[in-house]
Amino acid sequence: MGRTWTDEQKKAFGDKMKKAREEKAEQAEQTDGKHREEAAEQVKRQITIPESQLTELLERMAKLEAEKQSYQPQKATISSTGQVIGIQEKYPINKALYLHLDPRDRLMNEPQLKRFAIKDNYSLYWDIFISTYTTSSGVKMSEPRFELQIRQKDFDDEGNENGEFHIGTHVSHEDYDAAVELALSLGMDVDPQMGVDFLDEMRYQSWKMFIMEYFYPPKTIKQTNTGKKEMVVNGRVVTFYENPKDLHRDK
Repeated sequence: MGRTWTDEQKKAFGDKMKKAREEKAEQAEQTDGKHREEAAEQVKRQITIPESQLTELLERMAKLEAEKQSYQPQKATISSTGQVIGIQEKYPINKALYLHLDPRDRLMNEPQLKRFAIKDNYSLYWDIFISTYTTSSGVKMSEPRFELQIRQKDFDDEGNENGEFHIGTHVSHEDYDAAVELALSLGMDVDPQMGVDFLDEMRYQSWKMFIMEYFYPPKTIKQTNTGKKEMVVNGRVVTFYENPKDLHRDK
């Protein structure tokens, strides 16, 4: 079992992860800008179109690039009268930060699910949404919400697909504390220096556990005898209670 984290360590880890997400978003934005510049150069070299149309196209691309700003998290402000204005981002809500997390292909190829022919008999749907809510102090907050849905395909007698049955939906949010708690529950020794990759993996493990429960449901413990019986122990006749719930009952 991994060591216990203090509240201070969890808070420091959460602050670090939030900053890492924002830095990753800025890097992605810069990379996209570079790719657009390279695309413009390829247009110049490879496409033969009238000079006037080429100039117009390049000017349009340059305008779009100038208007596209690097991602900056939203922050609520306080007016002169003490009123909260705007929406505070609890965690970065730029969807581009999370698209690489799409777990469907990896889940479909989990060895434990191979015998269920999950690719043939089930469909997985995954998307990112934005949750907005108001706290008890009146501050509007926003954060990403992840939804994973599993459906079972329905076939007719000829093997044609008629539609799908909804099986279940898993909803989760960006939650650094939950990632740490899940890792500790799995017996992992969590290091405060772990980064965004750790969060991503814990989120996948949560999705995997959700899917696995449908194919490997927890086994229930059956009580076969709720009564009591007499037994001889060390030469004495004693009463044996097979069901612990009956220990305090006088039957």
